[in-house]
Amino acid sequence: IFDFHLVTGADSSAAYSFLQIKQITADCGVSPVFVGLTPGIEKSLRAADAITPDMMVLSELDRAFEHCENEVIARHQSLQEEDTVLS
Repeated sequence: IFDFHLVTGADSSAAYSFLQIKQITADCGVSPVFVGLTPGIEKSLRAADAITPDMMVLSELDRAFEHCENEVIARHQSLQEEDTVLS
C-alpha cells in the first residue's frame, strides 16, 4: 500500500521508480495499491504505465487495508482448499 495523502507532486523519476515496483511486485504475484493520489500524480503514473487499469487506486487508507486483508484471506482459503483436495 502506497499512501500519497501527503504527497504534493511526483516527477518522471518517481514515476519510473513506481514502474519498476509494479514490475517487481508482478513477478511476485502481487500488485501495489495506491491511496490518496491527486489527479495530477495519478495522471503521471498512468502515463508512465506505473498504474494500469487492473490495479487498485483508492481514496481511503482503510479501504486499502480492507482490500489487502481480503486478498490475504482469499489466498489463504484457496491454499487450504488445495491442501484438502490433495489429502
